[in-house]
Amino acid sequence: MIINKRDEEIRIIEEVLIGMLGHKILRIKERGVILLNIIYDEVDWQLKQSYSPVIKQVEEKWDIEYLIRREEVEGKLGIAVMVAR
Repeated sequence: MIINKRDEEIRIIEEVLIGMLGHKILRIKERGVILLNIIYDEVDWQLKQSYSPVIKQVEEKWDIEYLIRREEVEGKLGIAVMVAR
């Protein structure tokens, strides 16, 4: 069995970050959450700012159609496409 060294390094970092979630200092917990999300989502925008959701109300009813398809692209699984109308 071949073990990818990078995967092993990420696993070790992940274990440390999961341990940070139990820390008594809130700032350390929050940083652990952000860094874990970066590993899992493979995007680093959370380092700059947190996500600010916007909830709006529309006057007329509207439907959301969505398609979620699992597919392997360059060794990564998953694609989600959402279309609103």
